[in-house]
Amino acid sequence: MKEKRVLVVGSDPYSVRGGMVSVIKNHLEYRDWEEFHLELLITHTEGSKRKKIFCFLKSYIRLVYILLSGRADLLHLHVSERGSVYRKAAVTGLARLFKRPVILHHHGAEFFDFYISLPERKKRRVRRLMEQVNCNILLSHTAEKNFKRFFPNARTEAVANAVCVPAQNPYRGGDGCIVTLGRLGERKGTYDLIRAVGRVRELLPEGTSLWLCGDGEIQEADRAVKDCKIDDITGHVGWVSGEEKSKLLRRASIHVLPSRREVLPMSILETMAEGIPNISTSVASIPEVIQHGVNGYLIKPGDEQALSEYICRLCEDPQLRMEMSRRAYETVKKDFSMEACCSRIKRIYRSCLTPNNGCSEGINKYQKKGKTK
Repeated sequence: MKEKRVLVVGSDPYSVRGGMVSVIKNHLEYRDWEEFHLELLITHTEGSKRKKIFCFLKSYIRLVYILLSGRADLLHLHVSERGSVYRKAAVTGLARLFKRPVILHHHGAEFFDFYISLPERKKRRVRRLMEQVNCNILLSHTAEKNFKRFFPNARTEAVANAVCVPAQNPYRGGDGCIVTLGRLGERKGTYDLIRAVGRVRELLPEGTSLWLCGDGEIQEADRAVKDCKIDDITGHVGWVSGEEKSKLLRRASIHVLPSRREVLPMSILETMAEGIPNISTSVASIPEVIQHGVNGYLIKPGDEQALSEYICRLCEDPQLRMEMSRRAYETVKKDFSMEACCSRIKRIYRSCLTPNNGCSEGINKYQKKGKTK
């Protein structure tokens, strides 16, 4: 079978931080793509505005060369919100000129807020982009349903994020570390977590520590820790990666991500794959992963009292942590492994490369409504 070349377009997974680039990196490192060969085109990097503009212009010129030389059969674009949408619109326009199918893979937790805030003229441009591409991949059925409210004529598929899952559950209960992974700030519920730990610090077992691991509002988080008088039990504030992150996950007793807005956080999947019990919020797609009281706990965003109670409950009860660990690990291994995710994406690739250049299920849904053009 002739190899099909897929051009993966997005941020630099080796310099930019966040869930979207974790997904890109996982896809590039996955080895069983069968007839597909993935190549990365970086359209965004960290740095000054000038550096970002130069990165995009250079990649756009490279894209012209790739398309002219016939080195891309399909484009898989990873998109969030704001500038990311406009960059992908430019890439999509060029791909359509060369009659190449395009997939938009949506990761933006604030995409709908961004879209609603646009003037009508720009909304029409975004709407046209979503309806022109061959397939829009959403991270859950909840996200897909919300997307269709705004873009009813767009072709969509729900494909959850995925992580590499160890062959065996490595969790042994941890050594008292309460960990949060992700960008620090209001949206991720960082300050809710800090205040919740401050409420119950005297009730937590001896040796409990809090690790705030992420970029973003590091100085603000550090000040909040001091204001709540828990700086003596806070082990770290800031980004962790590589071996430092691996060591931390081995020490973690629980992972807490009390986000106010989300899609499907990679940090939840990564920690559940390590068997670490999670506490999070009942927003977006998180309830499709965490079953309250079964493999973790869910609270309403901003409910610091409930957050404090569940932190105490898990920290005080090692047997409960082990039971939730087993169920959390089984959930991710069954439904959120790289094998399950990439099998679904390969099917979408094959569908988009059929002669009609469409995503077959999406087209069928579209035709049933009598809206084919």
